[in-house]
Amino acid sequence: MSDDHPYAAPDGDAPADSTESWGRAISWVPSLYFIEGLPYVLVNIVSVVMYKTLEVSNTEIAFYTSWLGLIWAFKALWSPLVDGVWTKRSWTLAMQLAMVPAIIAVGFSLPLSGFVQVTLILFALIGVLSATHDIAADGFYMLGLSEGLQSAFVGIRSTFWRVALVTAEGGLVVLAGVLGERMGLVEGWTATLCIAAAVFGIGFTYHFFVLPRPVADAPRAGSEALGNTGKTFSSFLAKDGLMAGILFLVYYRFAENHMAKLVSPFLLDERNVGGLGLSLQQVGVAKGTVGVLCLVAGGILGGIAIYRHGLKAWLWPMVIALNVPDLIYVFLAATQPDSFRVVTALIGVESFGYGFGFAAYLMFMIRLAQGPFKTAHYAFGTGIMALAAWAAQVWSGAAQELLGYTGFFVWVCVLTVPGIWVAWLVDIPANFGKGDQALGEEEDVTKPLSVAAFLTGVYLNLLFGALIVAVGMLGGTDDASGWVMGAGVFISTAGFAVTLALLARHMWATHPEPGSSLQPAVAAALLFVPVFNLYWIVRLFRGFAQRAGLSVGLFTSFAVLNALGVLWVVPIAGVLLAGVSLVLTGVVIVQALGAINRTRAATTG
Repeated sequence: MSDDHPYAAPDGDAPADSTESWGRAISWVPSLYFIEGLPYVLVNIVSVVMYKTLEVSNTEIAFYTSWLGLIWAFKALWSPLVDGVWTKRSWTLAMQLAMVPAIIAVGFSLPLSGFVQVTLILFALIGVLSATHDIAADGFYMLGLSEGLQSAFVGIRSTFWRVALVTAEGGLVVLAGVLGERMGLVEGWTATLCIAAAVFGIGFTYHFFVLPRPVADAPRAGSEALGNTGKTFSSFLAKDGLMAGILFLVYYRFAENHMAKLVSPFLLDERNVGGLGLSLQQVGVAKGTVGVLCLVAGGILGGIAIYRHGLKAWLWPMVIALNVPDLIYVFLAATQPDSFRVVTALIGVESFGYGFGFAAYLMFMIRLAQGPFKTAHYAFGTGIMALAAWAAQVWSGAAQELLGYTGFFVWVCVLTVPGIWVAWLVDIPANFGKGDQALGEEEDVTKPLSVAAFLTGVYLNLLFGALIVAVGMLGGTDDASGWVMGAGVFISTAGFAVTLALLARHMWATHPEPGSSLQPAVAAALLFVPVFNLYWIVRLFRGFAQRAGLSVGLFTSFAVLNALGVLWVVPIAGVLLAGVSLVLTGVVIVQALGAINRTRAATTG
């Protein structure tokens, strides 16, 4: 399996005014998306292999490189700047040129004693440049092609993004291994990174002369670019089915995300510590070439299957294809086969299943993005995807060191359970994704909110958070155990907080305070304001109960217990408080959703 990237937005918010021909477009679209893919793979995947060969621990590798992935999660924050200042063509070229010295600097930092810290800073810089390039290149694509050509080239742009994946994860890794044997490991990586920088230099030069100059690619006033920001966020939070949708984006690939940073270290580690003892060149062939080609094949087949029969018809086969092949790594870790062909074939099978199953994930993000501000909402989906990957990966190295490779991959198989569960929660129209109906219709806004989705949002997060803490406790009091336990607390707290915030948004939307001009999305967001949220949660839930005719004492008790959540760490008393709060949570969710659904039905009926 491999880290992935949502290389194609579903569509643009505005039509292109270009009259580009197919022949003209083919001269720049493939190369543009090849260049777009390279830095993402370099920062998130190749860096893992590089650090492993330079004897950085698995805990540090997974932790530090996972933080780098957050850069792409937050690129929407500066997208208005890219959209409103300068042209998309200029941003694209500038980012390509800026990445040349940044990549070279990484290579020449490797001989330093503090190379880990220095290279992480440089990789973070490359990440910002790459994320900015993504924004500009995707916008340029929509401005430089007509609507018909935009659709026709979606497959081409995604294919060449994956070609970059093969080139970087396969070609660069193999090259580093070959050069490392001749020049020394550090020198081999330095030379490889310089060659990668040269590719960017060639790409910049080529695109400087080839990229068209669409009339629509002109700077916009900052006020125009930023004017709809509030509406963009509030309309996303107002989507029905958002709770189940967020759970799907977080948990569908939770197990895969968890082991993403540890596959290459497993393949490279010596057999006496549980690895397979492959060489750098063998990893480049098995995972970076055969694995990626199988990943591409699975993704293409998955797209064809959805196009022919719709996402709903293929969701469960894709869930199975994504999760069941994780058992392959349990087998590899437990038996440590000697045959490189067997290892490569099994990696290919797992990668094919991942590619096939991931097609459902991409299509679901398009589903969640429907409505106004499609492109921005798709970006929000990719941001949630990146945050989910970070939450799974940041502590995975510590978990592996605690459990060993065999135990770790068994643990990964346990983590497939929430991915299977959330597939049951989401509601997908029968024809969504089928042929010309790929964009579907808007969800019925009168559809009752799902009690199951909200309850799962609380208890599934808490359950897996508790399991993660338990895994950390097994390791004692070392740093690795601390990171694992911290991850469990974070996942539990974050999942619970998001669930309450979404519930609060619907509570305020149907039962706002009389005379208040506060928007539902703002009312929900105030729950995340430190200190003030202790007051706000009580006011919000108590006021809702009064206006909805529910038990004021019940809702007030629930709010107070959550406001005093910091006391849950107190021995014995904290356990009692937490237990009572969990019981009240289920009752409050059921009663609140009942009142919300009755009000929505009465309003529309």
